[in-house]
Amino acid sequence: RSSGTSTITGSITTVPASVGTLFLSSLSAFALAFYRFRLNMTVLMIFVAGMLIPFQMLLIPVYQFSNTVGIYATFQGVILFHIAFQLGFCTFFLRNFMKTIPASLVQSARIDGANDFVIYRKIIMPLTVSSLAALSVLEFTWIWNDYLWGLVLIQSDNLKPVTLGLVMLQGQWVSSYNLIAAGAIIAAAAPIAIFLFFQRYFIQGLTVGAIKG
Repeated sequence: RSSGTSTITGSITTVPASVGTLFLSSLSAFALAFYRFRLNMTVLMIFVAGMLIPFQMLLIPVYQFSNTVGIYATFQGVILFHIAFQLGFCTFFLRNFMKTIPASLVQSARIDGANDFVIYRKIIMPLTVSSLAALSVLEFTWIWNDYLWGLVLIQSDNLKPVTLGLVMLQGQWVSSYNLIAAGAIIAAAAPIAIFLFFQRYFIQGLTVGAIKG
């Protein structure tokens, strides 16, 4: 199977998983940053605790669950599990950034009659563009380069992502290193393009809060 096909299938899972993760994590981060409720810190700690669980410990439960609900060996299953396992880090990252936004902006908008979704869409999201861009580069790269979940959740060769496609170019007795090198260059093109596109925002996101005054 060609690396071009693997690249296409990798995009089918990477793009929806990255967009879904950023959208859901931005909503949860907004709630944790600006809503005051009794279990606020408890919910945040649950997100943080999810980041500390090694993925290898969850291979068998994830495999059994995906078989039970009928999403094994499908793009939808891989996308959903990527979103689930990346949600904790992204929520923690965005929540900490949103806490630096003055709460008076949200309070003023509420006094003017804006509902929470309008505040989220027109005030908070434009202010978090740099952090979202930095996070989108990281998430796209991590999901694009994923090997574990593609190996566990994908059975058909036609659905395997680019990382597994590169492994398939190496046989037990013969390895076509020229094809592997060419495939690796093709596989690296997408993350490089994403980084170049978001480069300015990525650097701004990494340096937010580094200088005061």
